[in-house]
Amino acid sequence: MGGEPDGETEGFYSRLGEEASQKLTDWQQKFQAEYPQTLVNKTILVGKRAQEILGFCQEKEIDLIVMTSRTFNVDGNNKEISGVGTLSHKIALFSPVSVLVVR
Repeated sequence: MGGEPDGETEGFYSRLGEEASQKLTDWQQKFQAEYPQTLVNKTILVGKRAQEILGFCQEKEIDLIVMTSRTFNVDGNNKEISGVGTLSHKIALFSPVSVLVVR
């Protein structure tokens, strides 16, 4: 475990990045068609999600993070839990700027 990534891993992340880029481009174009005065930039980060998001926000001096809230099944009994332990929860806890979580 660890060390340099192999060709299979690099290929996986390359394909994943291409798919993400295309999806973000589609969303970007739809949003800018509806709100032409609004500038929309897209950035794809790879790594530990919370750390990457918070580091990017600090680097770019972003003053508001807007993200969706997810639910997940904790105990297998179809009981959905939202909040604690989710990415949005981690971001809200550790972010030095305001976080708007939407459903």
